[in-house]
Order: sequence, then C-alpha cells, then structure tokens
Amino acid sequence: MSNVLITPLMNLSNPVPGVDPGPDYANNLYNSLNIIDGHNHSVGSGNQINSNGILINADLPFASLYNLTLLRSLRFAPQSAPLSLATDLGCLYESGVDLYFNDGSGNQVRITSGGSVNATSSGITSGTASASFSGGVLIVDSASNTPGNVQCGSVLIGNNTAGSNFVTLSAPSGLASGYPVVLPSALPGGRDFLTLDNSGNLATGVAYAGGLTTSNLSASAGILKTQIQSVGQQISTTCGNFSSASGSYVDVTNLTVTITTSGRPVMLILQSDGNGSNPSLIQSTAVFSTLAYIRDGSIVGSYSFGTGSNVFPGIPVFFDYTATAATHTYKIQGKTAAGVNSFIVANYILVAYEAA
Repeated sequence: MSNVLITPLMNLSNPVPGVDPGPDYANNLYNSLNIIDGHNHSVGSGNQINSNGILINADLPFASLYNLTLLRSLRFAPQSAPLSLATDLGCLYESGVDLYFNDGSGNQVRITSGGSVNATSSGITSGTASASFSGGVLIVDSASNTPGNVQCGSVLIGNNTAGSNFVTLSAPSGLASGYPVVLPSALPGGRDFLTLDNSGNLATGVAYAGGLTTSNLSASAGILKTQIQSVGQQISTTCGNFSSASGSYVDVTNLTVTITTSGRPVMLILQSDGNGSNPSLIQSTAVFSTLAYIRDGSIVGSYSFGTGSNVFPGIPVFFDYTATAATHTYKIQGKTAAGVNSFIVANYILVAYEAA
C-alpha cells in the first residue's frame, strides 16, 4: 500500500495513518497545509465555488480592468425611480419597466419607453450634419443652423391631426433626368396665375382677372384673336366682271371659300371688292335670274331677281344656321330663267364668317 493518497482536486499528498513513516508523514502534512492555505478554488486549486456558496452583500469590484463575460442575460432588480445618488454614474439599470443609463455627468438617459426604444429626443449626426426632432418638427442641418438637403422618394403630406389622410407628392414615373423646381421668391399681392420657365422657376405676376392677354399666349395656342380671324373668317378674291346665260347653276368665278367651323352659324356675305372705279352690281337681262348659296355642293339658300334690276345694291347677307362642326366649302352659283339672256355679277367678293 502507498504511504500517501493523492487528492483528486488539488493533488495533495495525504499521508496514510499508520503507513506513512513519522518524518514523511509530517513533511507530507506540512506541504499539503501550505498548498491549502494558498488555494483559490480555480481549476486544480480546490473545488470551484457554486452559486449556492456565494452571498454578495456589498459592491463587487472588478479592479477596473476586467469584463463580465459569458453571460446569458443580465437581469436587473427594478428600481422605483431612476437612480440619483452622487455615486450613480456610468450605470445601467431598470426603473419601473424601462431601461436607463446614467452617464458620467449623472444624466438619467431613458433608453426604452412603452415597449419601444425611446427615440423621441434622439438625433442623427454625421460630421457637421445632423437630423433631430424639435417641438415635433424634424430639423435637418448640413452644419450648425444651416439647413441640409433631404433625398427621398414620395413625400406624404397630411394634417397635424390623428388619423389624417395624406396627399402624396411624387416625381413622374420613368423620369429621364433630374430638374429643379424653384418656388416664387414671395407671395403675389393678389390672385395670380403661376408660371414655370425652362429653368424650373415658378413665378407669379400675371393677374388672374384679365391676365391672359395676347402677350401671355403662344402663337400656336389656336386661341389668339389673329388666329380666330384666320380660321373663323375666310375671304375670296374678286369675281371681276362675271356674266352667264346658263339655264343651269354655274359657279361664279372666284366666289368660293373653305372654312373650318365649330358648329356655330356661318354668315355668308357678298361684299364689294373695294374697287372704287368699278362699282359692284348684280344684274339680270332675263325675266328672272337666280343666285344660290352652295355649301359642300348643296343649295342652302337662293334669291331671284328680275329684268334690269340691280337687286343687291347693298351687302347681301345669308346665315347658314344648319352648318355642323366641320370643314365646309361655300360658293356662289347663278342661272337665268330663259336660258338665252344673261345675268351679271361684277366686282364682288364672298366672305364666310363663323358667328361668335
């Protein structure tokens, strides 16, 4: 049998009574007691202490050099109020049901609130730029007291009320390239039209009342006075000295116009061509002659006049009130009753005008 037994946790030479001789017994016992006196319960230096063997009843320092590692979780004892002792600096704790941190100046920073991260007073910084809420307003600065830009998608604008609906401000889809839109420098003095130039500048200055004048409209808009004249009124060239002995309707030379209308009545006027040395006249050498107003090949009105009469000394006017919105060709035709005499139309023009 061996004189000593080696202990399993600290490898002590434990002398066996009655076996280990006197001097060795004393030496082994002496060495083992010295080892026991210096043990620290680490592996190989005594049995490690479990949690049941520890009662921490004062602050537990870590010598400011060591970390608390391999924790599954850290569980706090909830405090009835945020810690406020002079020594409560740099500490993390729970007050009520929320997590707090007291910084090195004693500021009690609330980290959670109502089950969420408490970010109502938090901010974002990057270099000199920052973004933070102030009085319910998100303020984005590129530097101190200097507004910064915001890049985003659509912007939803609502009312400052609970459950508000929103107006979504969006860029057009398939935007080929970026462009600026610059707001007016000030509000107008009254109700104005808003204009946008090719540099993206919005401007006012054209009064709402009576503000759309010729100078404000493009010549291609189709609604200028000059354009209404060129579209809504057509004038033929003069017929010169026209005469005919036809018993069937024939065109009076040049008294033809084409006009595009919007469906309003068309006024047809036979008017002197303005030749002061050769007065205008319409005359018949037959018992009866007839002049007809023709629209798109059909008679829409006609007048008869007798032998030797100048029946149209003034300005003959005819209203075509059945004309539809379309492009129409109007002309003047004439014939004689006997077919052997003649009628004369001299120095007239034909005017077609769509009524306003």
